[in-house]
Amino acid sequence: MMTAGQFHLSFLPCEYPRGDAVNPACSKEQIEAQFRAYFDRPWAVLTFNGRGALDAVMRSLKLERDDEVFVTTTFDYPNVSSCVTSTIFNHCKPARLLSEKSKAIVVIHEFGVPHKGTPQLRELADQRGIPLIEDCAHTIDSRRDDWQVGYFGDFVIVSFSKVFPVPGGGMLLGKAVPCELTDRELQSAIPLLPAAAAALADWPAQAHRRRAVFRSYAASGLPALFEADENVTPWFYPLETPYWEDIMAAAAQQGIDCGRWHGTDIVVLPCHQYLCDADVDRISAMVTGVFAARA
Repeated sequence: MMTAGQFHLSFLPCEYPRGDAVNPACSKEQIEAQFRAYFDRPWAVLTFNGRGALDAVMRSLKLERDDEVFVTTTFDYPNVSSCVTSTIFNHCKPARLLSEKSKAIVVIHEFGVPHKGTPQLRELADQRGIPLIEDCAHTIDSRRDDWQVGYFGDFVIVSFSKVFPVPGGGMLLGKAVPCELTDRELQSAIPLLPAAAAALADWPAQAHRRRAVFRSYAASGLPALFEADENVTPWFYPLETPYWEDIMAAAAQQGIDCGRWHGTDIVVLPCHQYLCDADVDRISAMVTGVFAARA
């Protein structure tokens, strides 16, 4: 049970208390320019969220119902986020295998780890004359070898709520496609832009904190799916454990967000930049307590 003075620890940066931060005003045009510069792309457009960015790309491709979009992830687990598959399914068929019906390739940099096959998928997309879409919802700066996420894609998708302290918003970069926010969506997104723009401007420090949180979990003996070095800015801490049910029950009782990763034996824990050391210790103690009880 949560004790007095404790509060819910969320997956999302926007749900963590940060005081009364006041950020400079930011317009739609200003944040689009900021993202163009960050990713070194000639075109960027604000979207309502990451799904809205993917939907805009799907609409621009004028897909038929029998067409397929090949979805591949860093760790190649069988199941993929419904945020991706349901958006694709509104236009055609999501697929986990490349076929003659494939009209696009979506690369998901899962947990913030760059998909190692991205350069080869770029070549394959060029050979087939189909677009490569990089889903950078989990990370905007992770690197592998001599490239950074977002480098190879014809399109790049960013989800603000996963990286910034805001509950919505997204960005689509790459080739220009029709992507207009409704008046209602625009009115909802504009108040979020100052905090998102400030976080992007301060991203090196915020990414450093995410890596520090990840290392703290690992130092506490929590077994992770991967090791995050200085090239990886993580989203979630993917805890590998056969005791996922016990951990999820304990987390719910103690007011800590966690979830089972798409039918695997992985429990994902909060791993964002607004967690303080005491928060990380609290989450680690919850997990190690379950391990001790099952020993």
